[in-house]
Amino acid sequence: MTSNVMAVDEGLSVAGLVEEYFFKYRYTSFPVVSGEELRGIITLKVVKKLPREEWAYKQVRDIMSGVSSDAVLHPDESAVDALRKMTTDEKGRLPVVEGGRLKGMLARNDIMSLFKVKSDLGE
Repeated sequence: MTSNVMAVDEGLSVAGLVEEYFFKYRYTSFPVVSGEELRGIITLKVVKKLPREEWAYKQVRDIMSGVSSDAVLHPDESAVDALRKMTTDEKGRLPVVEGGRLKGMLARNDIMSLFKVKSDLGE
């Protein structure tokens, strides 16, 4: 799990999101927060559907997707359960949430690396 998560404030304009996050970082989605509380997920796919002339006055909260309990992980969930959720939702990474607060992100590659290490060690 990556605990130093690049998260987006829900009040950020879509124009700011594109300039400060999508152009700057390699991710195609970001968790959306209010303080430390997870509010949703914003994806490049959703931004692309919004006309550019609306980017300056629309906020992330206006176009983000909400998150259901099936689309988040708890810190105590096993790697197998996490991989199952990722496969079911066709997500490459999922937020790790405890008590409504974003604690990190877990990527499919993180799980595959763990399985490789365990395999190499004969576990």
